[in-house]
Amino acid sequence: MAVPRLELRHLVKTLGASRIVDGLDLAIAPGEVVVLLGPSGCGKTTTLRMVAGFLQPDEGEVHLAGRLAASARFALPPEKRHLGMMFQNYAVWPHKTVFQNVAYGLQVAGIARDEIRRRVERMLAIVDLDGHAGRKPADLSGGQQQRVALARALVTEPSLLLLDEPLSNLDAALRQSMRVELKALQRRVGVSMLYVTHDQDEALVLADRIVVMRGGRIEQIGTPEDIYRRPRTRFVAEFIGRANLLPGTLEALDGQGRARVRLDAGPVFRALGGPGLAAGQRCQVVVRPEQILFAPGGAEARLCQTLFLGSHYELTLELGESRLQAEARHLPAMQDGRLSVAIEDDSAWVLP
Repeated sequence: MAVPRLELRHLVKTLGASRIVDGLDLAIAPGEVVVLLGPSGCGKTTTLRMVAGFLQPDEGEVHLAGRLAASARFALPPEKRHLGMMFQNYAVWPHKTVFQNVAYGLQVAGIARDEIRRRVERMLAIVDLDGHAGRKPADLSGGQQQRVALARALVTEPSLLLLDEPLSNLDAALRQSMRVELKALQRRVGVSMLYVTHDQDEALVLADRIVVMRGGRIEQIGTPEDIYRRPRTRFVAEFIGRANLLPGTLEALDGQGRARVRLDAGPVFRALGGPGLAAGQRCQVVVRPEQILFAPGGAEARLCQTLFLGSHYELTLELGESRLQAEARHLPAMQDGRLSVAIEDDSAWVLP
């Protein structure tokens, strides 16, 4: 079995009277992208700073490529951890050329001049900046400056790349294109990444696994599909994407995890359930807006609001005592402001 690029063992950090990171256990495999996702103050950046060597753990250990890098009694200096780093402000030097910015880490490491040129030119080609080596950052767009910072972080061939909200200073359109580019680049280079963000879309696009954090602890670890479709807690369901949480009663549960649920609002449908469920118990059903269907024979709902967003409509519905958010490519048929709705079988997820 391959040695993890990063392993955190019961990591704890206390600032003031608060445990900012509270017993974190995590391992990142070679070539894997793990995203720490959560609201401000959940401990994700503090965790990254302990991995980088800017903070020392109060308890627990940080292991890099199988070697101890930090504990409460020991801390390897940041420059000896063989890490690449990218942060919110790209930290490119305005007085240096693109080539000089990217070459800096190699020069500090004492690499021969010919080898520096070879590696910098190769990295600039990988990030689509060949032909820009002699330019200054002021002559580049925000996206190009981002690529310079990325090239500088990767040119030293780190065992792990740390990224703290690296796209947050870009406008929405550029941020969207850069996360796609970043994912493609990571696949080409094969570097392991620990990526911190509060942006759900970034996490879903980039991650092999997402670590959802809350109050210094891990709420759930899983693939983007698992986190979105099978949240383990109400917090995860509401934090990732948009979710309707509908109260109901679990009427039956088979050995395959399929449940029959009767909502308090009346409809009965099939859903999928995780551990901790039993027939007869009260439950909440996580229903994503795109899982709501408009078809004759469903439950009657009242339309409260319609928003047109170009590619689809967003509808706010009232079903019994519950409010529903739904999506539709076309406005469904209705009569006197009422329409028939159903929930797609085996798509919703049941929480205790």
